Amino acid sequence: MIVRDGAETLEKALSSINGYCDEIVIGIDTRTVDNSEEITQKFGAITFPLVWQDDFSFARNLVASKANFDYVLVVDADDQYEKGKGRLMYDTVRRKCAVGYVKVDVGGGGFIKSVRLYDKNLFRYRFYIHECLIPFEDKDYVMGDMDITVVHRHASVKVEPDRNIRMLTSIVEDMPRYLLFFGQELLYLHRYEDGIRAFTRCIMFNGNDPMELNEARFGLATCYARLNDTVNTRKQCYAILLDNENWMPALNMLGQLDMIEGKNEEAIRWFEMALKVKRIEYTFDNVLFLTHNTLGNLAVLYAMVGKDTEARSAYKQAKNMNLDREWLDKTVGNLFN
Repeated sequence: MIVRDGAETLEKALSSINGYCDEIVIGIDTRTVDNSEEITQKFGAITFPLVWQDDFSFARNLVASKANFDYVLVVDADDQYEKGKGRLMYDTVRRKCAVGYVKVDVGGGGFIKSVRLYDKNLFRYRFYIHECLIPFEDKDYVMGDMDITVVHRHASVKVEPDRNIRMLTSIVEDMPRYLLFFGQELLYLHRYEDGIRAFTRCIMFNGNDPMELNEARFGLATCYARLNDTVNTRKQCYAILLDNENWMPALNMLGQLDMIEGKNEEAIRWFEMALKVKRIEYTFDNVLFLTHNTLGNLAVLYAMVGKDTEARSAYKQAKNMNLDREWLDKTVGNLFN
């Protein structure tokens, strides 16, 4: 756990993971002025002073390095884990799953799936902001859906509402390569027009890193998609595929566009191409959820064009991934029940 002035929610967060953990390790941001550290001592936490480097991945990896066990459960100071579900986490460890997923309630009726349990010998965090786990090695890993709900309410925004934008604004002019992260933050905040400008500048400045260039193009495509500009969305996806025909997010997005427009055969072709991608070139959890989403959409499309055997196979593969079962059952399950 990383904590800065978390006293308002910290006790509830730590109480909620009672029975989940063998130890609690917390990096206390040295800028903290409230009694957060005093609260952590009530739970026997191991704490250390964390000098903030404007880098969330550095902080998370540092905290993980101080843990005495291989598996790390990630908890934010404004989280509340569903009580009485610790057994499900330990089951995930006993099954030697590389990572464990939870269902995060972000408020307003919104839910996302997120990796919260991982083997620190196999994964590390990457990216300054909106940090994601990536594997040390490119290979298949066993996943686990822990069937645990975590309530997350972004209390940290009260501490510094414009934290991420501030961090990035201060460096993008001198270091244009960080325009990618700036655009991703704007996209995350639903500032799509600003995101388009940031991603466009990123593409103009980027000439050496093809992966970052395509990440910027995909961010641009996503902004256009959110603004219902399908022409420019397709244009950016095609530009990505001209450079790298195996860019899974672009293939998936083109499939979704054709699916929405009722072009079922074309959509199937894009989704089938996406499933053939083997190399992990994006954040680990994004690849998993894209694969899961692609299989679910293919099951629907196969059923619509009368390919019942293929539809059932795609549904079974998606179900066996044990990820977003609620979405899968709602989207596909009624076709076969």
